[in-house]
Amino acid sequence: MGGALGAALLGGLYALITKPTYESNILVQVEENGNSIGSALGDLASMFELKTAATTEIEILRSRMILGPTVDAVHLDIDAKPTYFPLFGRFLASRVPAPVDGAPRLNMPSFAWGNEVIDVTQMEVPSQYNGRIWTVTALPNGQYSLRSPDDEPVVDHCDVARVCRATVPGGVVTVTVERLVGRPGTRFQLVHSKRLDVITRLQKSLNISEQGKDSGIISTVWRSDDPHKTQAVLNEIARLYVKQNVDRKSAEADNMIRFLDRQLPGLKDNLTKAETKYNNYRTKNTIVDLPVEAQSLLNQIVQAEVQKSQLVLQRDQLLQRFTPRHPNVDAVNRQLDTVNAQIAAFNQRLKAIPANEQDTVGLARDAMVAQEIYTTLLNNVEQLRVLKAGKTGNVRLLDGAELITVPVWPRPGLIILVATTLGIFVGLVTAFAFKALRSGIEDPAEVEDKFGIPVYATIPHSDQQSTFGRIERAGGNNAPLLARAAPTDLAVEAIRSLRTALQFAQFDARNNILMLTGPAPGVGKSFIAVNLAALMASSGKRVLLIDGDLRRGYLHRYVGAARGRGLTELIRSGGDAGEFIQPDTLVKGLDFIPTGELPPNAAELLLHPNFEQVLSQLSSRYDHVIVDTPPVLAVTDPAIIGRYAGVTLLVLRFGANPPREVEMAIKQLRQGGGTLKGVIFNDLPLNTAGYAYGKYKYAYQYEYAPRQ
Repeated sequence: MGGALGAALLGGLYALITKPTYESNILVQVEENGNSIGSALGDLASMFELKTAATTEIEILRSRMILGPTVDAVHLDIDAKPTYFPLFGRFLASRVPAPVDGAPRLNMPSFAWGNEVIDVTQMEVPSQYNGRIWTVTALPNGQYSLRSPDDEPVVDHCDVARVCRATVPGGVVTVTVERLVGRPGTRFQLVHSKRLDVITRLQKSLNISEQGKDSGIISTVWRSDDPHKTQAVLNEIARLYVKQNVDRKSAEADNMIRFLDRQLPGLKDNLTKAETKYNNYRTKNTIVDLPVEAQSLLNQIVQAEVQKSQLVLQRDQLLQRFTPRHPNVDAVNRQLDTVNAQIAAFNQRLKAIPANEQDTVGLARDAMVAQEIYTTLLNNVEQLRVLKAGKTGNVRLLDGAELITVPVWPRPGLIILVATTLGIFVGLVTAFAFKALRSGIEDPAEVEDKFGIPVYATIPHSDQQSTFGRIERAGGNNAPLLARAAPTDLAVEAIRSLRTALQFAQFDARNNILMLTGPAPGVGKSFIAVNLAALMASSGKRVLLIDGDLRRGYLHRYVGAARGRGLTELIRSGGDAGEFIQPDTLVKGLDFIPTGELPPNAAELLLHPNFEQVLSQLSSRYDHVIVDTPPVLAVTDPAIIGRYAGVTLLVLRFGANPPREVEMAIKQLRQGGGTLKGVIFNDLPLNTAGYAYGKYKYAYQYEYAPRQ
């Protein structure tokens, strides 16, 4: 609860001191056809149909062609603002403004406390001063002073709304403060940024998207800390975008008019010549009218020739904008091929009529085609002039930017809610993480209750053994055996109790072999094995201790012996075990077999028939055989060895083994055919309050790591 309350308070404080952000937007529509005259232009209209994809228009809106003039018009490259008291000054100025003609708060006139305004319409500085803070100080009588970023005086007295220039290192600084409201002594910050950098930032901050798929309606959203500037920037972007679209359409129409104007004189001359030649021929041959068949053929030929001329004109215009292989040019060429084929067919039919009619049709065709082409082009020119004068484009502004005085950020309610939720979440995660780090079993009774397995002994924590371990790690020397160095230690007494309990455990066992293992490394099974063996030998028993950890066993360091030849070589040879036994180690009556050479295939070696024979031979020679093995969850070796042991004990460490891990270890031992008799609970804190410092890490590696 305390964490959630603290997070809520921090969230509220953040909402109070965060600079407000205002948002506005514009909507523009991109139409398929820019005007209604397009249909009257016939085939030429296709040149003015700007069916531009919305993605293209979005990039135009984001281009430097639009945003560059916007930056210049709104002076986005100039950042002028009052200087507020740190942390809460802006909040006080916006929520509880002090009048500029009154006394300043805290008797600090250099800070703005509310209603101060500065408007800078011009600022030019040498390049090395871009991005650095200049200081403007309000003076009486509508004047101000200017200091450089190096706190050097630049202008002592300059009138508002007048251009002020001064020489500075590297060039000349020019400033025009159009408006300044503030008590004398109030300071304002003035920063000039590089124009290209401002354009780039504006490009990244604009959110431009199409509203709905293929709707042609594009929304442009922008945020800033000044609502008036937000409105001005978006409206200027809209104005420039619509203007460039109209200018582009007008330029297209103007180019076509100039092209057609160049064609008209030649077409007029062709028309005059064709009409003169036709009229002279009719007068000379006294021809009045053509037969019906010839007149029909003439009309078809004229129509085809006019279509051909228009297609040629259209292709010439397209070639001024595109390459000969452009799809639009290819389409016109295919239409020309079709028309040429029609004209060739008509000419073939023309040869079938009388000769004098052929001449008449040919001359009439030339005159009519020239007349039709000339008239059509004249009409197109006039229509294009109307289109150009109309100044219409294929985009229109639907919604201009409005002045939004309510900030979109920060939103105190949302911030406090999110902060509170985050505080609760972090608290829960922390609690679960803390619990996960202490997820190991800490109560021996929990083992008996959950798994129905008796706890044979609880071995308390031994400070003396911890000291021995630190000495060994620091100096590399073999640590003394606790049962010999501190025979009265509580841990040793607990192991003596374990020795007594094992007499009952082995009473009905099939042999005298005891196997010790654990779920994971670090539970202390080797410590228990060697001390238990020493205590059994001290009671007059003949005891054999076997290091069955053929992966990384190091019991030989406990007994002060060499790894030498041991269990690996004994299994491979299958011979007499006496050759591999190191007698009377640590105490009289305690013999020891080390691991020997660590094999690359430990599990396969333990599955060899010789291993069972070796254990049977050793069992008959000793009162007790204790085998120390690797962790059962790390490798399969304990499950294999457990088949031949009369008693198997699972060693757990306080707070180190979670229930799931213990359950898996028990399951694996039983599936391997071993006889799991019980559990040894190791490293139990002497003070029960100390249970809280248990720690567990489940992920571990168990690899070959020979230690000499």
